[in-house]
Amino acid sequence: MTQFHLARFGNKSGAHDLLGHSGVEGSVLTAIVWRTDAPALSEGLGLEPFVSAYRLNDNFIVGSTVVDLEADRAGMVVTTAAVVPIAAAEMLDVDTLWSTINGSVSVESPLDAARFVLGAAEPCLHTHPAGAKAAASALIAKGQVVWAGKGFRDAVTCLWAHLRPEDRTRLVVGAAAHPDRISVPNERESLRFIKTAASVLPRWAGWPTASSDSAEVADPVRDAMFGDDGGIADGLAIQLGLGRVQFASWRHLAAAATLLDRLPTLDHEAARALLQLLGLLQPDPEKGVGLKDAGMEHLSSLTALASFVDVRGLRGLPWHAYRSGVRRRLFDIWATATVPDRSRTAEVIAAATSLQSEPSDAFLAELGSATSAAIEDVHLERLVAATLTMTDGPDALTWFVNARTPHAIDYAILSSFSAGTPVPEWLRTSAQELRLPIGHAFSVPATDPVAAWREQLALLPRDESADDILAARTGEAGVVTAAVALGDSKLLERAARLAVADPSLLGDGDVNDVSFRTLWFAVARAGGDPWASVRPADAVVPLLDLILAGEHVEPRALESLSRTTSASIATYSRRSSVWSKLPSTAVVGFKEATAQTIARSFRPGGEVIEQPLVAAILSSDLLASVSRESATQALILLSCIREATAYNAIIVIENATFTTSEQATLGNLVRTRGWRLAAERIVALSGVRADLTRAAATVDSMFGFFDRLAKYVKSGSPVLPKVTRSEILDALTTVAAQLYKQGPLTDAVWDRAGGDDADLVSGKTGRLIWGRALQDVLAGRKGAPSLSDLLATMLKDYPSNQQLLALSKTIENGPKDDR
Repeated sequence: MTQFHLARFGNKSGAHDLLGHSGVEGSVLTAIVWRTDAPALSEGLGLEPFVSAYRLNDNFIVGSTVVDLEADRAGMVVTTAAVVPIAAAEMLDVDTLWSTINGSVSVESPLDAARFVLGAAEPCLHTHPAGAKAAASALIAKGQVVWAGKGFRDAVTCLWAHLRPEDRTRLVVGAAAHPDRISVPNERESLRFIKTAASVLPRWAGWPTASSDSAEVADPVRDAMFGDDGGIADGLAIQLGLGRVQFASWRHLAAAATLLDRLPTLDHEAARALLQLLGLLQPDPEKGVGLKDAGMEHLSSLTALASFVDVRGLRGLPWHAYRSGVRRRLFDIWATATVPDRSRTAEVIAAATSLQSEPSDAFLAELGSATSAAIEDVHLERLVAATLTMTDGPDALTWFVNARTPHAIDYAILSSFSAGTPVPEWLRTSAQELRLPIGHAFSVPATDPVAAWREQLALLPRDESADDILAARTGEAGVVTAAVALGDSKLLERAARLAVADPSLLGDGDVNDVSFRTLWFAVARAGGDPWASVRPADAVVPLLDLILAGEHVEPRALESLSRTTSASIATYSRRSSVWSKLPSTAVVGFKEATAQTIARSFRPGGEVIEQPLVAAILSSDLLASVSRESATQALILLSCIREATAYNAIIVIENATFTTSEQATLGNLVRTRGWRLAAERIVALSGVRADLTRAAATVDSMFGFFDRLAKYVKSGSPVLPKVTRSEILDALTTVAAQLYKQGPLTDAVWDRAGGDDADLVSGKTGRLIWGRALQDVLAGRKGAPSLSDLLATMLKDYPSNQQLLALSKTIENGPKDDR
């Protein structure tokens, strides 16, 4: 059960303080105690009883204040306050509650909220107390009113009854002697209804006033809220599906009702006002559809002949309250009626001007879309021609370009000027901004060909017709002058065609001269011989400098230069930076020529060879050529170029002839770099080339025992690899254990080789037995066969075993000491 707790405040030991309560929270008591005292600055005004009401967080405080006649000093008051939960405040019978707490009600127990619920009777079925209408009009207009004299509570009660429940807690009721000393809370949405003494009304300047003596004035909004309009506003609210009408909506309801009453006679502006009100009142597009559609149909009937100003006025409508597509339909109606009408050309241009002024506005963007859709090619020349005659034409022309295409508008300009339309002064600037080459070609001054073409060339993309127009205006001499000065490729092609036909136009020149160079490049592009007027040796450094400076260099000139004897850039100081900037058609020739020079001149400790040249220097043909010329130079390249590989070394090995010291260098290099393939090639060739025997001996350590022996046998080299007795013992033990797994007794190999089986020492494995037996063989002990006889016997059993063959040949040449 909902209850209203009570609290009483008054004289306590000469101060205004809490006297008692029925269980009100301490935070609430603290917040309202000072609001229950007599109004500030009210001394000597003759205090009268007054009521108060205001929202405080989740509660609505209702108070009744009377003068304390029993107090020891004047000015003391007694206030009884009821704390009403905010949910109960909307249907609160505030007048009954004031009457209850105005007496000597006990504050020891709370009140039953059920006693203070407004009845279901229509609140408008009563006689408004004097001054209540004036107070309501003031609250509607200003959101605040100050009341002087009697009848305050009756007027407040009347207003409370007519407010919708959700608006009631916005009401702030109280008493004050000065507008800056109002003790009751005030929020942005509050409706302040304040009582004061008539004698201090001058203090309330800027506040509307009301009293029981206020004259009644006509106010349709107030009448709508009070129900004094015959229920018209309420009926409209029902049609719009509003349910409860909020305080702020009465003004819109009253105005909308008035406009609806004369809907058939409304002009475009008034119809827009009606639709704006309906949308504000009911923002849900699915509600109030009948009224909204009626207003929209009337507006549609007026839109075909509406001015652009009227159409622009549609911006003010709350379009979110209407079904989608309605606004676009209005725009389409206007545009399809206006664009084809020659008599309304100025309207279209006015629209284009306005649309361009706010290109990011969504409303104008949709209007622009409708207008653009209505413009057909047959309309363009008329619209553009009219635009060109207007002083404020730039904005309209800009919009037409964006709505169609620059190309379409440019050719409409061409048609207009062909028909005799004068060229406006502003067109030159607009043509530059909008990239209209034809418009610019007609409007740029042609007395200075270079300046004219400079502006024209800035307009991209280029248009051949525009270039032809300006070429005709500047003349052939002007074209050549502008081409040399500006260096534009297409303009240079025009001039180059003239120079190819008449070579004397080019003459001898210096490629450092930019004016000459631009035309020289153009002639090269046109198929002329670039070296007819320039020596290649004089061109190479300037052209490379230009490339590195980021300047344009004609690829055909570079390609042609790369095929001349001046293509080597070995001595060019910034050579390493050039390669990535050369065109693909020229880079190969420059690299090959430069590599030829560097490959023959490079010395250790010199310049670092840049990466792009490495591949060219290490190419098979060039490296072979250098190797045949100088083994030392080839070895320098292999040593100093980190990217060199075994394959490069093989090319040098196969093509060079090496001295003794060069062999040592080669062997050490191959061994240091770990080029096994190169080492194999050295060993393979060392059997037939005496200039590789020392190198073969140097790289011998790169192979394992049997690999070394196998390559030695295969090469036929007379030089014995470095093999020790211990290596022979280990190798022979391994081979014997693989072939004769049980030991020397297997297949009677020991006996057949001339050994005495009785002298064999037994062991756990065949390998152990072989190891001990072979030690006896190598030591020449009694009962052991000779090493050569043992190998010969094994080879009879396994004649194709490469390991046995290698061991046999090694033993024939004699092993090296273990030392």
